[in-house]
Amino acid sequence: MIIDVGQFAGVLYNLDLKEGSVNCIRSTIQQFPFLPIPDYNYGYFYAGKNHFTDRQIKKCNLYQIFITHSGKGRLMVEGNEYALKKNTIVLLDLDARHRYETDGDHWEYEWVNFSGAPCAYYYQKINSGGVRVFDIASNSHLKSMMHDIGVLAAETGETKYVMTGNAIMRLLDEFMAFSMEFAQQKMLPHKKDSIERVKRYLDEHYMDEITLDQLSEMAYLSKYHFTRTFTAYAGISPYQYLISLRLNHARHLLLLTNTSIEEISFQTGFKNSKNFIRSFKQATGTTPEKYRLENR
Repeated sequence: MIIDVGQFAGVLYNLDLKEGSVNCIRSTIQQFPFLPIPDYNYGYFYAGKNHFTDRQIKKCNLYQIFITHSGKGRLMVEGNEYALKKNTIVLLDLDARHRYETDGDHWEYEWVNFSGAPCAYYYQKINSGGVRVFDIASNSHLKSMMHDIGVLAAETGETKYVMTGNAIMRLLDEFMAFSMEFAQQKMLPHKKDSIERVKRYLDEHYMDEITLDQLSEMAYLSKYHFTRTFTAYAGISPYQYLISLRLNHARHLLLLTNTSIEEISFQTGFKNSKNFIRSFKQATGTTPEKYRLENR
């Protein structure tokens, strides 16, 4: 039995752990995009009834994935409570005020902490509309990927840092794909049809002036519910989907024609060349003219 009660940097914890629990603490090379953080980067806990962690800190820039294998945990984030049952997975932003604890006599769970520039993107995609707990009883890939991270965390040598970063990237890619598929499966058939109808309209009329009112009426939903439903189904908002369509067509015109920048902005639905150039640079990191010169 391991019992470690303490408090540091705004974190109150009680590690009520049974024999066999794993807690890997490693220092890392921080320049890689995805790496375990210096402390408590991976763990497989057989937790007792008194086990908990309570974080009130902000700006730690860390994320954590939990997979519950048996028993039950309780997660509280910003006043909302979530049940972590067997075969569930959740992605948590550790900047949010939260507490997690055993709910019952035991909680067997596996977790990994990580940081990196792309984390916020994955968090937004997976937790569209707020923290979401997913049942992964039918998905063995996520469990095996987490297991692989645990194996790497126990190894020594600097090459393991790159391998662990890649493993975390693969885990997040699989998690994001699963979350989007999960959202589509849970959507009512008539809502699926409505969103598909809107997507087809956008595919064909991306160059026209299009408003949110127009799209929500087409889907027979309020603007609020349409935006949430479309984002859950497509993985991006209606506005982001429209902009991506316009930019993709603009890329083709830049590479395959000699059409001027101003004419391309008009043909792809941007109000003027200034808006087009700004949107293109935000998406690609370069201007349309440079993109054309460098890729032809």
